[in-house]
Amino acid sequence: MKKRRIVAFLSALIMLAAALAGCRAGASDKRADLLSGGSAVAPLSPDAGFSAAYTDLALKLLSACLEDGKNTLVSPLSVMEALAMMANGACGETLGEMERVIGGGIPVSELARYLAGFAAGGEELSLANSLWLREGFDIDEEFLRKCSAFQGAGAYRAPFDRHTVDDINDWVSENTHGMIKSAVDYDTVRASELLLCNALYFDGKWERRYSDGDISDGYFTRESGARDEVRFMYSEEHSLLTVAGGRGFIKNYDGGNYAFVAVLPDAGTDISEFVSSLDAAALAEALKKTTAAVIDARIPEFRAEYGADLRTALVNMGITRAFEPGEADFSGITSDDNIYIGSVMHRTVMEIDRDGTKAAASTVIAAPTAADPGLLPERINITLDRPFVYMIIDRTVSLPVFIGVAAGMK
Repeated sequence: MKKRRIVAFLSALIMLAAALAGCRAGASDKRADLLSGGSAVAPLSPDAGFSAAYTDLALKLLSACLEDGKNTLVSPLSVMEALAMMANGACGETLGEMERVIGGGIPVSELARYLAGFAAGGEELSLANSLWLREGFDIDEEFLRKCSAFQGAGAYRAPFDRHTVDDINDWVSENTHGMIKSAVDYDTVRASELLLCNALYFDGKWERRYSDGDISDGYFTRESGARDEVRFMYSEEHSLLTVAGGRGFIKNYDGGNYAFVAVLPDAGTDISEFVSSLDAAALAEALKKTTAAVIDARIPEFRAEYGADLRTALVNMGITRAFEPGEADFSGITSDDNIYIGSVMHRTVMEIDRDGTKAAASTVIAAPTAADPGLLPERINITLDRPFVYMIIDRTVSLPVFIGVAAGMK
């Protein structure tokens, strides 16, 4: 099983800063890989155009998934990888819509090279892709070749019975280190001809670990006024991040390739309105240009978990034909004119504690058929004791892998 190591980005009202790494490796599987031995695409280093498109996707995806009073956490990287695989077989306006939404108009073959360009040599995050084909399903060999070359995907034929459900969930669990144990159910598998899966896992340790004296009890206040008991982790940070309507800080993970970015909106600001106001270009610029400061930072220990079918969100973002039987054009995948995207099941988990951050994501597309300046004198206090945005990002190119909103601590 082929993996690519990369760096991650998460966003909610706390933003994590990081550095993506990419490399491919092998892993065992119960079924024979139909694509073993393929050659990989030549990577491209992310440029301004790709970075803008990627950050725009991240913010739009978060905004589209956000629900009042609920924690939301998505991985734009995981979603982009899965959709890019599906786009390898899209044609006509179906392809045009997918390229515009997931890559800002960048051709899918070029988009794959940019994604492969997240290769900074880090060990904190790993990524894997796979395709699962129903036995007897007629698949275009060129589509399989593209998925192998562009996304490093493995491909497996299966009966699409309950054993297949177990095999796919085992694959996801293995590639998320057990953080996500269930990505598909029997009804989804039974109704599909093709399943495209992405899984990623992040494990970053703090550059400076917290001691017992840095931990204190406190409260996180939801927008409703309800309060959750939490344990806050105190540290002094020195990189101030400023965006319209809020400010935050950057806290490094061990090795300096990744960092946690926290962004707290101004007092009295509605979290949904704040997320909607975030501008992709301005955010990318803010992540690159921080200000030296002395910051008393308090981060709550918490676990965030999210799961949803992204169909409605993606339709609202502009991908419509791909979800319509009879309208979707995936003739590059199969000669069956009726194949379309039935669902895009997305799951994420993140844990932040005194040791560091662990996060995982899975995206499964089900395709059925129809038929250095001196420190500033001001000391700034940023306590994440009310709804905030959080991210893990690639510090070198300022791109998000996870993006979410922490609305509560329970």
